[in-house]
Amino acid sequence: MYDDTHDPDRFDPQVWSRAILHDHYASDPAWQDRLRHLVLVDGRLVDTWTEPVEGTPWQAHAEHFDREARRHAAPPAPPQAPPYERALLWLEDACGGRAGVHELDAAPLVDVDDRPEASDPADRERLAQTVEHLDGVAATVLTDALGPAQADELGIALRRALALVWQARPDVVRRPRSPQHLAGTLCWVVGKANGLFGPQGSVRMKEVREALAVGASLAGNHAEVEDALWGLRSRNRTCFRPSGLPDLLLTGRSDLLVSGVRRHLVRVREQALVAQAAQAA
Repeated sequence: MYDDTHDPDRFDPQVWSRAILHDHYASDPAWQDRLRHLVLVDGRLVDTWTEPVEGTPWQAHAEHFDREARRHAAPPAPPQAPPYERALLWLEDACGGRAGVHELDAAPLVDVDDRPEASDPADRERLAQTVEHLDGVAATVLTDALGPAQADELGIALRRALALVWQARPDVVRRPRSPQHLAGTLCWVVGKANGLFGPQGSVRMKEVREALAVGASLAGNHAEVEDALWGLRSRNRTCFRPSGLPDLLLTGRSDLLVSGVRRHLVRVREQALVAQAAQAA
């Protein structure tokens, strides 16, 4: 039971009147109707009413509950960064850092001799077969869906991704069941990074699976491939994609993005930098 003792010098018993309490404390919403009275006769409820708790013997309990609530209240959320700042953070994850954002251009990908090399015959065979499957997807599925120019760029990006993963994590290349499965995962990662699949893309994963003759999901070990591409570089994992930006898988490698995608990102960068300069002015 609550202790109903009180200091008569501090508390006027007349304030117990509901009418007086209402008139006296109605201007303070924080204290209104926190106290509920229940009247029972022979254990049966016959009346109930509410009134402010301030000035009653139970005010100390309300203050104690308020202190408890403040102690356990979640800290206020930090203020949301302005749109241009969120866009730049997102671009850093797309390009691999601030320097990559500023160096971003829209030139088409150029094929260079970056095919992976290996000393072990089994590794060489797996790498060669994977390249063959990647080139096959680019020459058929991607060319039919996107045209030869964009398919050529994607073929370069696919082979480059294989070389980067092999250089960073050879075990990720060796682990898949077959070169077809490895090629499928690389197609999934590079395709997602360029927005090829899904509602906004024009390439169907089913067609890639059929071209590679794999029945399993293309995303088999995509997390390991992504980690290999990122390496030990930090990511802005808490940065959500700002509204209006393309839904891309962020690999931190702008050299895996075709020119059309990078052209879009260049526009985003310029708009964000203009907004940043205006904010600083």
